[in-house]
Amino acid sequence: MSKLQEVKAMVEQGKTKLIAGKVQEALDEGNKAEDIL
Repeated sequence: MSKLQEVKAMVEQGKTKLIAGKVQEALDEGNKAEDIL
């Protein structure tokens, strides 16, 4: 599962406390902020 898919799944499940870390991991992998949002 890609980091973007993990972020999407966490948002859908309401795991708000963990989302920031996953977003940072996705950014570190080279994903653009616009793609994550």
